[in-house]
Amino acid sequence: MPTANDSHYYNFIKPLVEVKPSILYVVNSSEEYIDRLATLGLKMVEVYSEGWGPCYSVLPTLKRIKIEKDPDPACFQHNPCCAENITELEASIGLSKPLFLFYRNGKLMEKIEGPNTPAIERAILEHTPVNPEADDIEENPFYLQKKEAAKAAAQAAKEAAK
Repeated sequence: MPTANDSHYYNFIKPLVEVKPSILYVVNSSEEYIDRLATLGLKMVEVYSEGWGPCYSVLPTLKRIKIEKDPDPACFQHNPCCAENITELEASIGLSKPLFLFYRNGKLMEKIEGPNTPAIERAILEHTPVNPEADDIEENPFYLQKKEAAKAAAQAAKEAAK
């Protein structure tokens, strides 16, 4: 079964990951998923089922965007995610076609089912901010959720220390 960590997949996406800074970040856990979405910029979450693997057909489009537009990784990131590894994506387990979720500053902007490369390219170009400061991190619901969790953990540690 192909995964985003396979060497064949990596060889195919080399231009996206070897040119630093990279726009591709493979997400392997729920914690990483929340961490990625708790940042500024556009996150294209590619949800795939373990049995089908990540979508190769969108990679040439992403390579072209990387070469032509050279987006700042703080403004755009491609995040392949295996639905079986991430609690928040369990509804996509077993689907044969990928699901592309576009989050900007933690808010779902668009959802595209299947490898519709023209729609994916349009969504990337339409929703990618001009610079990282275009969004306010304090409006990001994932950031606020992490902030509250950290505050609660600190309070619990303080209470335990008494």
